[in-house]
Amino acid sequence: MFRLTSLPRSASMLRRLGTAASLAAVALLTACGGTSTPTAPQQPPRCKIPLTADSLVLVVPVHRGAASGLWQQVECTLEEAGSRGASVSVVTVEGEPKVLLKTTITPTGANPSAVKANLVKQINTVNEAVNNARATSEGTDLLEALAIAADTAANAQVISFDPGLNDRGLLDFTKLGMLGLDEAGMDEAAAHVAGDPSCRKYAGRSITLVGLGHGVEPQPALRAGQRATVGSTYATVLEACGATVQVLDAAPVQPIAVESDYSVNPVDPGSLISFDPKTRGPLRFDDASAFGFRSDSVDFRNTADASQAAKQLVAELADRPEETVTITGTTSNGPTAWPSHEALGKARAEAVKQLLERAGLPNTVNDQVTTG
Repeated sequence: MFRLTSLPRSASMLRRLGTAASLAAVALLTACGGTSTPTAPQQPPRCKIPLTADSLVLVVPVHRGAASGLWQQVECTLEEAGSRGASVSVVTVEGEPKVLLKTTITPTGANPSAVKANLVKQINTVNEAVNNARATSEGTDLLEALAIAADTAANAQVISFDPGLNDRGLLDFTKLGMLGLDEAGMDEAAAHVAGDPSCRKYAGRSITLVGLGHGVEPQPALRAGQRATVGSTYATVLEACGATVQVLDAAPVQPIAVESDYSVNPVDPGSLISFDPKTRGPLRFDDASAFGFRSDSVDFRNTADASQAAKQLVAELADRPEETVTITGTTSNGPTAWPSHEALGKARAEAVKQLLERAGLPNTVNDQVTTG
């Protein structure tokens, strides 16, 4: 499943103590005339994405706003699939995804040199299919492409290197608020996908998603927090359907855009803040903005984005030190673990106030609260 874990200090200490105890035991046995067999060190995986199945499916973008070609993180896995004689398929990411190639790499030959040459030739065939793939439909829908990929074989390992910024389908990131989903919103998206027949196709599949949110022109660049939201949304949705998911946040080494005659609606990341120096009215920042909060919390969804937006806002207000800034904290009307919605709104207003003051806001600040 999709997890990022670290070893607690106590567990690390136990591991070190366990190792020390083992070494002491070996020394004791040696002193008593016993012998010990050294354990060979465990070799790290050769590939960043090790091959774990008999069937490899590459999900490749052929739409505008994505980088073309095979990514470095995937090249090693493809070579490993070739050396094992695995079946390899290529599925396109576009408005109507399709299976572009389905083959079994069979490294045969009269001698080792011939086997190697034959293997290289077959891998190059897959590379050429990826490099020459072209869209045949408008738009982009990675989730549908993943469903097709998962359905190609009973034991398929699926690797995608598409940005995942769909402009249609069950997970449409062009819809307002999708880049600002919190955990509750992701769960809602997962429930929406779970009601579709395609959900069962992901069950039991290993799916690696490389480069989510990393588009190229004409797709505007997303902020780090937005890319993290895209990755977490896919992980939540696919895991709810029974898939094992790995998300690798990697940008294309050579961001050469895919060539296509078909259009795609770019996902608008929005600006950190929208500010008119002539404006004297209120500025509203919703959950999709840089000042968005986690559900029922005073924690910003992305602290780095919030801090950067605060600095930008302070810079805009530098010429108006005499003005009083009023911060209004808002909440939903849903259930809350706080004593009241007013208490949560007040705490959120205070969190923004402290953020602005740390950024150097010279103005007098008031805070208040509203719900809704």
